[in-house]
Amino acid sequence: MHRRLLNSNLLSVVVGLLATATARADEIRLKLSESPAAVQQTFVAEAKGAHLETIIKSTDDDVTVYAARVAIGGKHYEITVEADGTLIDKTMDEEIVESEVAFANAPAAVQKTMREEAEGDEIDTLNQTSQGDKAFYETGVTIGGKDYWLMVDSRGRLLEKRLGFEIEEDSIDFDEAPAAVQQTLKRVAKGAEIDGLHKTTENAKSEFDAQIKIDGRDYVVRVGDDGTLIEKAFSAQPEEEELELSEVPQAVQRTLRDEARGADIEAVIKKTQDDESLYGIAVVLGGNSYWIIVGADGLLVSKELDD
Repeated sequence: MHRRLLNSNLLSVVVGLLATATARADEIRLKLSESPAAVQQTFVAEAKGAHLETIIKSTDDDVTVYAARVAIGGKHYEITVEADGTLIDKTMDEEIVESEVAFANAPAAVQKTMREEAEGDEIDTLNQTSQGDKAFYETGVTIGGKDYWLMVDSRGRLLEKRLGFEIEEDSIDFDEAPAAVQQTLKRVAKGAEIDGLHKTTENAKSEFDAQIKIDGRDYVVRVGDDGTLIEKAFSAQPEEEELELSEVPQAVQRTLRDEARGADIEAVIKKTQDDESLYGIAVVLGGNSYWIIVGADGLLVSKELDD
């Protein structure tokens, strides 16, 4: 069985082809009835009776695809189909919403953590960022005459507390780093390949992060701009296991069977990270291979052509 790794951030961002087509291709808005019969058939099957909004026909380099946004079971999905009716992908498309909320209106767990971390500084409002049923809260506080930025999730877990409000981040080539940084990274890497670096600058000081496989294990290595080694940490990979369909939650089973449309499900790949699990299967539909990913609550995350 083809075992493609599930992306750990699929719950927050799985992007369909529509965004790419929008940026680069010629677009025409159509009614469903104006698209090819094979395209209509696939859209109707994947929408599962839900109302289809405007179909967008996109042509780029003589390749034409059709895309639509549809609400299924209270969730929005982006469906993209080739001109011959082949499903390219079906991806949950939850909008990211940013808003300002009064501190008193935030969840009690958030208020508690914010008060503890603010160390007496008064907090009036919070910035709230939400996607689906997930949210986190941010604010700036002043502690001991220094400005700090706090970030807390909806369960009250502190995600970040850092000095300074403004941080510059950039990806750079290895040879663009200072000589002292390059020297330290080469020493720590012990001959392992270093492709690129992530540079973070705050308060005029920079740090450089690299993902390096050393002796077969993945490490995150962080170095200061003077070449000082700040951190060398084992980068734990998400837990992954292969299960029988009967071993996964009932809600997951139902969605996987529904999306597989009778195709044989050989095994289910469960991937867990940060207490969140995703379930994936590879199936063949209409002669094409698809990778289907479902959340632990049975919600379809994505259904993508695996070419």
